[in-house]
Amino acid sequence: MASAWDEIVDVIGHELAHSLVRMMPGQSRRIPFKPNLWLQTKLGHDGAQRLCEALGGEIVSIPSSMARESSIRAMRATGATINEIASRHFIHERTVRRILKRDHQPIHSSQMELLL
Repeated sequence: MASAWDEIVDVIGHELAHSLVRMMPGQSRRIPFKPNLWLQTKLGHDGAQRLCEALGGEIVSIPSSMARESSIRAMRATGATINEIASRHFIHERTVRRILKRDHQPIHSSQMELLL
């Protein structure tokens, strides 16, 4: 079953969906039944109209950058390529590599002491 976020991406496209992430990361919002001025300003009349027709009345969670990073790691674990991940998240391939590289950074002994 697709999440509400996946449905937003399908309805308004990656570019407009990720503009929502930049505007209100980590927030939950109720999608109005009819486009309001704020949505029309941010997504354009057509994007706002499509979003309201598809998801009007639903509460959706806009992912934060942490959620995005978790999604990137999950996609990579299932075999997605760097290019596929970058396209899906509307980010540069180098950003994907940087996020994935953080998982393999060794913990220095001075940092380990803080954990103990």
